[in-house]
Amino acid sequence: MSKFEAWVRPHPARHGLLGHSVISSPSGADGAGPQVLHVMTYNIRHGRGMDMVIDLERLADVIRKADADIVGLNEVDIETERSGGVDQAGRLGELLGMHVVYGPNIEYQGGLYGNALLCRYPVERCRNVSLVAGGRARWGLLHAELAAGGRTLHVLVTHLSLEPAERAEQLQRIANVVKALTGPVVFMGDLNIVAGTDEDPARVLRPLLRDAWTHMLKARAGHGDPPSGYTFPADNPVRRIDYIFINDGLDLAGENAVYTVDTQASDHLPVVAALRWRE
Repeated sequence: MSKFEAWVRPHPARHGLLGHSVISSPSGADGAGPQVLHVMTYNIRHGRGMDMVIDLERLADVIRKADADIVGLNEVDIETERSGGVDQAGRLGELLGMHVVYGPNIEYQGGLYGNALLCRYPVERCRNVSLVAGGRARWGLLHAELAAGGRTLHVLVTHLSLEPAERAEQLQRIANVVKALTGPVVFMGDLNIVAGTDEDPARVLRPLLRDAWTHMLKARAGHGDPPSGYTFPADNPVRRIDYIFINDGLDLAGENAVYTVDTQASDHLPVVAALRWRE
C-alpha cells in the first residue's frame, strides 16, 4: 500500500468496516434515506485558529453545532511536528463519533498532510486520486462512496493549488472523475479560486455540477439582501474560495440551505449546505 493511498478508520461505536453497510447511521438513514443531509466543507489549517492556537476540541465544537453529517476537511495533519504528533483526522473522528477517511498528499515534518472526510454513514470504498501529471501526490482528490439510506453517495474533497495554471488542470481532472460517476455527487473544498472571476470553477464543472451557493441565491432572489458567502480570511472575510457543488441527484433543502459559520477556529470559515435527495 502506497503512503499516499486513502484509508478509512471506522468509529468503533458504529460497529462497521470498510465495505460493510452495517454501521449505524443518522436517524432516517435506513430504507428511504435521510430527509436532509447536512454537509460541511472546512479548511482547518491543521487546527490553528486566528489566535494561532491549535485546538481540535474547538474545531469539533464548530462541526457539532452545525449538526454536520458529512464533513470535508482540508489541511489536516497526521503526526507532524507542528501539530504535536497528533493524528488530527483520527482525533476529530473520536471527538465527534464519526468515521474517518484520509487522503494524504505530502510527507511533512515527520508525518502527513492532506484532506480528510468525517461522516456518520458507512464507507463502502475510498481512493485518493492524484491531480498532478505523472501521478505525483502533491495535490489530491479524496473520493469516498458512502452508503446513505440504500443509496451510494459519492463525496469528493479537494484542496487546489495556488497557481492558476495548475488549478485549471486540476479542475479538468476532477471533471473527468465526475463524468465517470453515477448517482448523487457532492464535491467540496478550498479551491483557491475567487467566485465570480473568469476562473470561476462553475464554468468548468457546468453542466456536471452546480455551485450550491449560487443555486441558493437564485432560489431566494427577491427575498432581501443576499449573504456574501465570503470564507477567507476568517477574521475579515472578503473572498469566497471554499465551495460545495452538487449534481442533479441532490437539491437544496430550502431557500436558506447554504450558509457560512462565523468562527475563528481556523483562518477559513466553514460552509454548510442542507441537502435532500432529488427523486
